[in-house]
Amino acid sequence: MTDNISLTANTCKAFVCASLCFLTTATAHATNSHNQQQLFGTFRVYDWKPGSLYQINTRIKHITSINLQPGEHIISTAAGGTTNWIVEQTKSGQGHALREHIVIKPRRAGLHDIFFITTNRRTYHLEIRSGARNADYTAAVSWKYSDDWGKKPKKNPEKETPLSGLQTDRLNFNYHFVVQRQPPWMPLRVFDDGNKTYIEFPEQLKARQAPALFELSDDGQKHVINYRVFGSFYIVDRLVDTAQLQVGERDSETVGIERDW
Repeated sequence: MTDNISLTANTCKAFVCASLCFLTTATAHATNSHNQQQLFGTFRVYDWKPGSLYQINTRIKHITSINLQPGEHIISTAAGGTTNWIVEQTKSGQGHALREHIVIKPRRAGLHDIFFITTNRRTYHLEIRSGARNADYTAAVSWKYSDDWGKKPKKNPEKETPLSGLQTDRLNFNYHFVVQRQPPWMPLRVFDDGNKTYIEFPEQLKARQAPALFELSDDGQKHVINYRVFGSFYIVDRLVDTAQLQVGERDSETVGIERDW
């Protein structure tokens, strides 16, 4: 993702700092003045919703900053055509206010691509297009979050849940999927806390046939795994190295899960 990168670290950091300083006012200014929008671009804040596809417009000769939640760490990024974009990662802030950013710049106009970003908290799907020099574009993107990631547990919680007390900095996200054709119920991520394994699905799973979960032995045999369902999570009360999710027998939909050592 970093091949042929021509952005300097100072350029990225300066742009990110400017994005954060003017985030609350630039959108209003850009809306009220078409000339200002052409000069500065727009600052877009989305409401976070798992499984959503977020649209972002870029412009040649300009960069767009994707600003993640403070404390959220990038695991990987992927795109259909990596040579068409200049992509850089940078950071701002310190301590609890440390924030990671992905800065994107198109190499030419007329591009259309899907970016896939995984972090220690979420999975982002971005639909990114590039326009010519006079096209409207998004200068910075961030999200408003309503989930509980990153929040400190209450001292006297009213109700304990299977996710209570999970600390993101102590979770292991080193898992990957093995899939030939991505099913509609494709998991968002897999992680463990050292004792239990958690598989998170999109909310749409509630309206579909839920997949069965099997453990794969060294000789390829499948064995049913006992698990609990909480919301959009499968929770296994132990660690699992290799597993398979499956819907149906004939023409079945399958997703393999492997733990990275």
